[in-house]
Amino acid sequence: MAGINNTYTRITTVNAGGTNSIDFTSIASTYTDLKIVLSGSYTGNNYIKTIFNNDSGSNYIYKVVRGTGSAVGSFKETDWTSAGLVCGYVDTGWSTLELYVSGYANSTSAKTISVDCVQETNSSTAYSWIGSGYWSGTSAINRVTITLQSNGNFAAGTTATLYGISNNTTANTALATGGTITYNSNYIYHTFLDTGTFTPSKSLT
Repeated sequence: MAGINNTYTRITTVNAGGTNSIDFTSIASTYTDLKIVLSGSYTGNNYIKTIFNNDSGSNYIYKVVRGTGSAVGSFKETDWTSAGLVCGYVDTGWSTLELYVSGYANSTSAKTISVDCVQETNSSTAYSWIGSGYWSGTSAINRVTITLQSNGNFAAGTTATLYGISNNTTANTALATGGTITYNSNYIYHTFLDTGTFTPSKSLT
């Protein structure tokens, strides 16, 4: 889409089936933000907890708006964040979770967080929630650990993907018009699906 100047780079994907935790380590500080997408299941009911830089202290503040098939509510995660950030829920039905961390490479201030989690099940108690908060640590985040709050393992097929998000400095410097203009970190593309005119705005090689 023309005008979008952020690019997503898949850093790694972890197959978590049969394990209790997912650990992204040695995260480079070369991106602007981080995004984690988890898709998985668990035999039973369990909360998903996230820890940054192995910090299991009380440095997490988080608020949630949550709904089930029969009720809605909002609350501040004061108890559950004493040992990490409880950011989602997983059960025998398939669940998806997206965790976004802004300014993760900043080494002078807290990091803001947003979460979107949905249980893909017809159960009347299935959760759907959104949350936001921050981690008050001032060091750059180079490790993100996702674990199950209670004992047990993720079911087979559970995956988590870590993305790095970058600002594309070329996004607003297209040197021609014509076609559908898209960008990545290195190139500007003009895509023509029909008759059109490619018009350089300056002399090009």
